Amino acid sequence: MKKLHFLAIGLLIFNLSFGEDGIINPNTDYTVVSDVVDKKIKKGTFVIQGEVRMFSSNFPLEKCKVGSLQSETSTLTNKEGQFMLTLNSATDSTIYIYQDGWEEITITDYNFVDRHRITIKAYANQEVNNHVKRKPVIYLYSETELTASVKINPMGEFTFTYPTYNEGWEVVVNSSGTIREKATNKNYPYLFWEAKSSNLFYQTVGNTIPGFVINTDSTIQFLENTLTLLGLNATEMTDFITFWGPIIEHDNFALIQFVVDDAYESRIAQLDISPKPDAVRRVYILCSPIPDSVVGMDVVPQSFTNFERKGFTVVEWGGSEIDLTNLKP
Repeated sequence: MKKLHFLAIGLLIFNLSFGEDGIINPNTDYTVVSDVVDKKIKKGTFVIQGEVRMFSSNFPLEKCKVGSLQSETSTLTNKEGQFMLTLNSATDSTIYIYQDGWEEITITDYNFVDRHRITIKAYANQEVNNHVKRKPVIYLYSETELTASVKINPMGEFTFTYPTYNEGWEVVVNSSGTIREKATNKNYPYLFWEAKSSNLFYQTVGNTIPGFVINTDSTIQFLENTLTLLGLNATEMTDFITFWGPIIEHDNFALIQFVVDDAYESRIAQLDISPKPDAVRRVYILCSPIPDSVVGMDVVPQSFTNFERKGFTVVEWGGSEIDLTNLKP
């Protein structure tokens, strides 16, 4: 598969830190790259320098405050996330790294030696924000009318369901796609649920991210082409695009990854339907706006297996916005 390279406006910076489980993640809050004697440093002081990056993407974190808890001496990181700070070796023993919206990093157990230059790399975690699993909807079709039990177990907590979820939905399904809930005898075009989760991340393969970086001017064409490949019909595609199109177009560029079928089951929500469907397609979109100031990333385009509708067919789609970068000015 051809590897695509995307370059936005600015410097080319995108070196990911990958965990063993294939989730983008730092190994520690910070790493000491080097600690060397530097006779150019004034006696009674030491220099701490390095860079601060975002845990999820390894993008540089600009305007991050780095300072000493023992004094008022501090500095801010530049656009490349770099900083350099001269401190008092007799009094300054605890270093903090902080920006609003990010968890504070403190270095408390390191021996800062007089006239030494210490270089570190720090990885900032965003404060925990539950991601909303937005508008997952379940369509049901059957060539012959049947009664079905539908149960969903999200990785997180329900925030809303429609119709009301009472330990499951009991519905009557027909070939037109109309869903009649037995409890109320009302018809619905789909079953709707939302939930909150704090464990949504982009999946990685080796040192690559399967997905797409798009110019949002092409959002509609991109979604039409991709959803067609995924096997959504005209109604499902229209519902998807009219909901996610405006969200994706927040910024000029966006990172997109689709979580499909088995990955949806293990990462988003478990689905239990009786009788067992003959065909199931589950599509979940993860997306992040990318501001013009953030530059480049390498992505490998995702490919998808064919989907054939037959007999009792189930289609589900949903998605989440993920804060890939700090968008505050």
